[in-house]
Formats: sequence, structure tokens, C-alpha cells
Amino acid sequence: MDQLLQDPQGQHVVLFTHNEQSHITPLFNLARLLASRGLQVTCALPATAYASYISNNNNNNNNPSTGPDANLQVESVEESPQHSSDDLLLLQKKLEEGLLCLLGRLQPPPLFLIADVMYFTWSQEVANRLGLSLFLFAPFFATTLLVACHLPQLLQRGLLPFQTGTEEEVIDFIPGLMEGFRIADIPLEFLGRNSAELEAFNFLDYCKACTGLVLCNTSLAFHEVEAEAMDALMALGVRIYPIFPMLHMDWCNNSSLQLYREDDRCLSWLDGQPRGSVVYASFGSIIPLTREEIQELALGLEACGQPFLWVIRRVEGVSDVMSVLPPGFVDRVNNKLGLIVSWAPQMAVLSHPSVGCFLFHSGFASLIEAIWAGVPMIGGFYKISDQNTVFRVMTEGWRVALPLIDKSPPQSLLRNSIETAIKEVLHGERDGGTAASIRQRIAQLRAALKEAAAPNGSSRRYLDHFVDALQLSPS
Repeated sequence: MDQLLQDPQGQHVVLFTHNEQSHITPLFNLARLLASRGLQVTCALPATAYASYISNNNNNNNNPSTGPDANLQVESVEESPQHSSDDLLLLQKKLEEGLLCLLGRLQPPPLFLIADVMYFTWSQEVANRLGLSLFLFAPFFATTLLVACHLPQLLQRGLLPFQTGTEEEVIDFIPGLMEGFRIADIPLEFLGRNSAELEAFNFLDYCKACTGLVLCNTSLAFHEVEAEAMDALMALGVRIYPIFPMLHMDWCNNSSLQLYREDDRCLSWLDGQPRGSVVYASFGSIIPLTREEIQELALGLEACGQPFLWVIRRVEGVSDVMSVLPPGFVDRVNNKLGLIVSWAPQMAVLSHPSVGCFLFHSGFASLIEAIWAGVPMIGGFYKISDQNTVFRVMTEGWRVALPLIDKSPPQSLLRNSIETAIKEVLHGERDGGTAASIRQRIAQLRAALKEAAAPNGSSRRYLDHFVDALQLSPS
């Protein structure tokens, strides 16, 4: 990769990620970018994620000696042996101790810590104890972060904790939110919390205390759709570095850090399908689908008559996911109409010319990857985090995805809705309808992202500013 800055003299930077694939991928790509600039970089994973990484990559060498990653090493952070989330405070405390231990033994001693925003409550204390400059790394979009910064006001106005019957009430006092943003659009992560938990969530104070906030999934290229939210964050005193799409450049994804083994049949199967014909269906790695959802998805995918690639990671309460499929479904599909896998190389799949539609769980990382690849989307059943927020914004604000459903939770997946939505996205443009508008919007945003990643593009400039901050930040 071309050197855009002078050699930053091998300063040591540690990046500490949350143990979810949607957090790990962009942070590891940032680690690779920083290593390519000449910094000494350590990517630190919680022990369970590190074990999965080693197991699924068939490689115990975490210290590449040549190539673009020569300055990059991957290390493990000890965590609680009890992997239950029943005692989150205990789990967080153990991770804090493990990170302190790792930082204390690394050589040369690190000067900077880039910590996942999920650890915002204690990462500043770790940095202070060791005299490090802290940056928070946020794999969310600006709207989610903006809501998080205004939780005290939402509490003061009685809009939180969430009360049934208030879903449609519009929030009109937070600058930067999309017009018509409702209580139902507040991230599920916050809708499910009680008063004490929300009062302790002083996110804005932590953001203002750190050296800067690295936004990996937004960009000045999204001027039309994210500018107001980013401006509002900066007006609050938050220093931000919107470096996407630098983290999704092709060279970054040639060797991404994967927790799950990718099925290498995917791409060869796609090679045999007509251009723009395949429905790619994937619903994240964390929350399992229910039996009903699996069966409705299967029948909806079959009924649409299009070839499909379907990733089924987990099914609620079931060890054998194939046993949940409708009777005779596997025989009818038989790898011709469709292929079912447990995990896929998502960026490679979305970039394949045969893929014409992406049916997904409204995860923001997946949304951004689809825009980068230029693939129209169908958003559906949101379950955790800010997926409900993403669903509303991408379907009604950005207008880059067709909604599978148009109601707030509880939600259901019906085979007819799936069939109708797929046919609309793949064939509806013939009538100049919604699908045509979605394709046009995605094409506009994709072009803007490509321009931002080009030499002298906005994301490159912000990456330069970020590396400058690493060079100039006091240690």
C-alpha cells in the first residue's frame, strides 16, 4: 500500500476489541492499516475470541514477519472462565485485569490504546494507570452514538425507561436525529434498561475525556445521511475520526480476522449462477433464529424461485440446524436452487456479480458492506443492540433497503412477505418502483464511498489526521 505519511517511527499502538465478529473485522482492518504506516501494532482479543481465531485459521503464528502485517501481532486477553453473561460486572472486571496484564508486559511499552466503545466505562482508567492516550473505537453509526450521548435528557423528560404505549412518540429535541425519530427507534440496548442502568451510562462524559472517537462505519461521504448527526456529536465536544471506508478497502479484506470457519463452497457455487440472480440471506452470528423463523425463511426463499445462498449460524434450542427445515426442503433445493452454509466470506459474497439481493438482520456493519458492494437490501427482524434503529434509518431515512416488515416489535417473518420483498427488489425496477429508487440511492452512496477512499478523499484525510494524532498525542 502507498505510504501516505512519513514514518511514524514505530510507536506501539494496542487495539482492544469486543468479542463479536462485527466489532473485530473493522478493528483488525484498522490494525492492518496502522501497521502498514510503520507503527508497531498489537491487536488484543478476549481469550475466547482469540481461541476461535487460532482454531479457525489453522495457524498459531500470531506474529507475521513479512508482508504488510510485519508490524502486527495478535494477542490474547485473559477473561473470566465463566462465559455466562449473568454477572457482567465480574466479566468486565476480569477483562480489565487481563488487559492491564497484557499492556504491562508488551515490548516496547505501548503509548496508545484504541479500545472498543463497549469498554468505555473502564478503558480510560486503564489508560490513565499506564499513562496511555486513549481512543474509543465505535463500530456503530453516528445516530446510535448521538442517542447514547442524550440518555440523561431522555431520562429527564420521562421518555426512558421505556413504557409500553409510547412507541410512536416523536423525539424532536435532539439535534441531528432524522425527522420523525420515535421512541421505538431508540436502540434496543437502551429500551431494555432500567433507570439505574441508564443513569450510570455517562457516555458523553467518557467520550469527551478520551483523546478521540474513531468512527469505523461512517464517513463524510455520507454527507446527505450522516452529516447532521456527526455535526451534532462534534458540537457536543466529541472529537471524531470518520475513517470509513478505509477499513473496507479490498486489500484489508484479503486477510480478515475470522472467528468462524468460512465455507469455501460459497464462491464456486456463486460462479455457476446467473448474474444478479442470487438472494444472499444472512442474519449475524450472535442471536439465534427461532424454529418458526427458519421454517418461514425456507419456504419464502423457495417460493421466490430465485437461487439463494443462506447462512444459518444458529437455531434457538437446536444443535442440528438442518433438522429444523421444513420436510422435503433439502431434497427440493439440493444445492441447485439454494446452498445452505454455516458461515460465509461476506464481503466476497456481496461483491460477487451473481448476487442481486441481500436479506439480513439490519446489522449496521452488514448494511455498510452491502452499500460498499452496491447490493440492494431487504431489512427485517431486528433483535439486539441498535438493529431496530438501523432498520428505521436505512428504510425510511437513507432509503437504501426495502422493509420486510413495517411494524415495531414484536415482529414476525412470513413466507409471503419474504417472497414479495425478494421479487420486488430483484424485478420491481421494471416498473420504476421502490426497487429502482433503492438501487439509485445505493449507487450514489457507493460512488461517494469510493471517492472518499481515493487519494485525497475525505476518509484518507481523516485517516491521516488520526495517525497524526497518534504521533503528536502526549504520552
